[in-house]
Amino acid sequence: MSNRNKSQTGLMIFLLVLLLMAMLLFFLLSTRDTDTEIFAPTVRPTLLTPEQSATATHTATVTATGTASPSPTVTHTVTVTSSPTLLPPTLILDTPAPELPPLPPVVAVNIPAAITGGVRHYGRYGELQDSGHIMVGFPAAGNISSAAFYIDMYEVTNAQLVTYLNASRLTSISLDYWPSEFAKWIDTFKPEAPLKQDDNGNWYVQRGDHSPARWVSALAARAYCANRGGRLPTPEEWKQAALWSEENPLRPFPWGAAPPDKTRAWFGEKEPTTVGQYVEGRSWIGVFDMAGNLAEWVQIDENTFGYIGGSFEDDAATLEKAVQNVTFVDASWALPNVGFRCVK
Repeated sequence: MSNRNKSQTGLMIFLLVLLLMAMLLFFLLSTRDTDTEIFAPTVRPTLLTPEQSATATHTATVTATGTASPSPTVTHTVTVTSSPTLLPPTLILDTPAPELPPLPPVVAVNIPAAITGGVRHYGRYGELQDSGHIMVGFPAAGNISSAAFYIDMYEVTNAQLVTYLNASRLTSISLDYWPSEFAKWIDTFKPEAPLKQDDNGNWYVQRGDHSPARWVSALAARAYCANRGGRLPTPEEWKQAALWSEENPLRPFPWGAAPPDKTRAWFGEKEPTTVGQYVEGRSWIGVFDMAGNLAEWVQIDENTFGYIGGSFEDDAATLEKAVQNVTFVDASWALPNVGFRCVK
């Protein structure tokens, strides 16, 4: 064999060896167990905003019957409006209610003329002056058979709430045990929120001293009532004060069966108005604004809250349903269309 042929043969063998080594290296690299970082999106449950909760499409209806001792029997329909899977809890079980300093005692009750129009209105079956509030009701005596309780004649106003907050020196409260991202004690951040705090922590009313307090959670409302020695009404109590009468239990509206109009209630508007303006719309015992202006917090049980009564946002077609039904929401939500009054 010539030297030339030997050189060509050697080169071919060398190239073949390189090819085999390259294939072996590729095989080893492709089968080696390496650390791999896997990126996965974080999935979090989506919570409804308070506004969404009022218009969600899933509705479940629960009917419960409560009996006021000794009578009458009051039946209320509770309508739960929410997404079937996204409703946050109303309360965490076994969570203590916040303990706040009591208000200083108030003896005299001076209802501003802006509320009364210069005319003093009285409750029908009983009246109680309580820490700057006038309460009316039926103290289980006289010619009416009923459970004994009093209820505020007017919804709690911004001025009354600010007096309480500054008297108690309350500047903040922890809501860590309410997981909702919308949890609020009192919302002061919305542009339309009537209550604000200055740099020293003092509360003041931005506008509407005698308008009903709103952007106030059920938790804050419950604490306010507790510091007056009272509480939030139950749905049965609220409806007894608003809709019951001696002649016809469970009337469609506080004033009777006549359809809503602007002589009886504040509705179909963009914001609430001063409490106590609608004398023709009073309930049978003399309570103002139980239909329209603001809906109101009620407490169903220790762990469940809702609102009833309709608000300035309702129209004539929706106001009756709003007065008859309770809507459950998270107790830590501060809403633009919900206020409160107390019972004791």
